Amino acid sequence: MLSAVNTVNTLPYVVEYSDQVCVGDMWFAHGCIIPARGRYTKRMSKLPTLDEARKGMVAKAEWAVAHHDRFHYDEERPFPLPHDLPGPGEHIWIDCSGFATLLSFWGGGGDPNGYHWNGLGNGESMAQHLKWIPQYDTLPGDFVCYAPYHVTIIMEPGTRTNLYTQKVVSMGHEGDPNFYENGEFLREFPGAENIYMRLKARE
Repeated sequence: MLSAVNTVNTLPYVVEYSDQVCVGDMWFAHGCIIPARGRYTKRMSKLPTLDEARKGMVAKAEWAVAHHDRFHYDEERPFPLPHDLPGPGEHIWIDCSGFATLLSFWGGGGDPNGYHWNGLGNGESMAQHLKWIPQYDTLPGDFVCYAPYHVTIIMEPGTRTNLYTQKVVSMGHEGDPNFYENGEFLREFPGAENIYMRLKARE
């Protein structure tokens, strides 16, 4: 079951499916690749809590790292937001901020860009939309923007002693996503403004 309606949006229409969600140029379903220029939405009976979203994001990030051969680096907008994890033979082309948004989408958090899952956004829009917090106050599922260069997803709580060793997940180049230490990017981008950002709940 699907329906298409016009909407005032950066993308031309909204399509609602009974059991699938995707944003972007391609949609994978039941082994078929369906061209799609639109925003896809799924109605939820109960919104996840922030704690549930954090756990979901960590689980999906760990899965993505274990299956990093199904991801490829690409900066095109709008980026894809498929509802399902990519199966064998399926691939997702996405960059660092798109991947951070995708993990929040998969895990049950809010759109960190504030764009209602339209496949747009970057580190700048995340920094404008999310609350800034100290590194030692971060939790799994929060984000780091090494502005204006890169975005990663935090995988473990911050402390006053793990600034450089805190584990993050990054989709920064071909071969990612992979686990890194926060300090690797602090050293790679010495002139960056390092912004730690709080995950928002889904609305």
